[in-house]
Amino acid sequence: METKFNCYGCPQKSQSIFQSTHSEALISCLQSKQLLKFNPGEYLISKGENSLGIFCIKSGSVKLVKDNSQGENGLILWIAKAADIIGLDTLINNESHSYSAIAISPVKACFIPEKEFKNLLKKNHLLTINVMKALSQKINLIEDRIHNISSKTVESRLISCLLGLSVKEGAYIEHSIEDLSGLIGTTKYYMEKIIGKMKKKNLIAVHKRRIMLLDVNKLKALGKNETSILLKKKAMIYEKKT
Repeated sequence: METKFNCYGCPQKSQSIFQSTHSEALISCLQSKQLLKFNPGEYLISKGENSLGIFCIKSGSVKLVKDNSQGENGLILWIAKAADIIGLDTLINNESHSYSAIAISPVKACFIPEKEFKNLLKKNHLLTINVMKALSQKINLIEDRIHNISSKTVESRLISCLLGLSVKEGAYIEHSIEDLSGLIGTTKYYMEKIIGKMKKKNLIAVHKRRIMLLDVNKLKALGKNETSILLKKKAMIYEKKT
């Protein structure tokens, strides 16, 4: 289902890459832009597809996923929220998509075709700068994820993930065990074991897909302790080798 939507009054404009784009410059987009609706589990982008344009998320959550060797959903690169843009990297590089974008919750997203978006870039240097900033932020985000996977225990990574999500989503975090596993790079089975331990320690409460952080300070302390233990183990292994 699709409808037209006016960019001028969009509450996400001030938080998106279009924040510095004058309303007059957006007129060309209005003729071809579409507001699309997706149900949970539906694909906005499929891996291997050619880039046809970008999606500006109006509401809902979308996970960007790298398939594993079996062709199943594997590592989640990042989760897009309202005002985030999906498809910038492949559009700029003229490449096919190397990931899939899947709706986690009901999603509304404005689709802007490639031609119209590139015309906007040519006419608006502030938009170009904002695109560069957005791409740089995503690179930093993924680099941090890689660092966490290599330097933190699974429990510590989960704590960092939950604390980060709580900043954006508030007291209640609504993500499946499978999605959390993909975010921190572990298996669903191991994730369930760790969440079970945290529940017994009264650090979190879980009801269906909702996770509530009961003691943020204790979670932070546990995360630091887990990281410290891992670093000590790595140091001992290094000393034995040398």
